[in-house]
Amino acid sequence: MRSTENVVTWIVVANSARAVVVSDQGAQGDQGAPAPLMVVQVIRHPEGRKGTGEIVTDRSGRGQSPTGTGTTLAPRTDRRQTSREKFAQELARLLEEARCAKRFVRLVVVASNPFYGVLLDHLGPQVRKCVIRTIERDLSSYPLNQLRNRLEAA
Repeated sequence: MRSTENVVTWIVVANSARAVVVSDQGAQGDQGAPAPLMVVQVIRHPEGRKGTGEIVTDRSGRGQSPTGTGTTLAPRTDRRQTSREKFAQELARLLEEARCAKRFVRLVVVASNPFYGVLLDHLGPQVRKCVIRTIERDLSSYPLNQLRNRLEAA
């Protein structure tokens, strides 16, 4: 039987502007009390805090309708969605590198909606195999000392 004492679980707590990667080393000591959570990395994505108007840097295009009147063309992509995609790719790449380096065995993903789905979509197949739990909730504002209790309650 395999011991879970040395199994490292990473917990990713994210929204579209910030991600905190925390390491849970499991139980410690004779009493089996949980080891304190340790911050591995904090990744900031300031674009995720901006409104659509702040991300769009130029005006919408102009077009000509068949009747000869001018029209304004809408942007082809939602800039906020593009920003979320970019940040999710960055996190997925970081997690894949860490998995390859055997820095974690199990992974818990906690993310706010709509970033939750975007992040899960970008995780590679090997990282997905490590995922033991997902929580669709924004817990990024909680201090580290309250995070374990919030995770247990979710």
